[in-house]
Amino acid sequence: MSDANTLDLAKRFAEALHAVDAGEDGAIDAMVELFADGASLENAALDLSGDTMTGKGDAKAFWSEYAGQFETAKTEFHHVTADGSAGGLFWTTNGTSSSGESLDYHGATLLEFDDAGLVKRFRGYYDTRQLTMEKPPG
Repeated sequence: MSDANTLDLAKRFAEALHAVDAGEDGAIDAMVELFADGASLENAALDLSGDTMTGKGDAKAFWSEYAGQFETAKTEFHHVTADGSAGGLFWTTNGTSSSGESLDYHGATLLEFDDAGLVKRFRGYYDTRQLTMEKPPG
């Protein structure tokens, strides 16, 4: 896969996250469609809790839980990189939590793509003290 193609895939992911942040109808389902059937989803909070998430069903639960944590959210991607089949996105998210508290956190996301251009591995890096993502129910 070319770096340019991978960069386009990473930017497509960023656009999908903007739609999730905005609470657009169908945004979570559209995000899930970017993931391969056996994709792994990882982040620091899941590491701390010892949980693993795999596949489209877990991707839907992950992004639903993500969206449910915010009353408002706006993610700004200030740097997007690509190399081979991996993309890196560096971001800051501002908004309010579902309990009305102000939030401002930042981090990086690593995306690894399969040959079909679907996310096979999602890994989010951020300080869990800034935002704690609990395991979705179910």
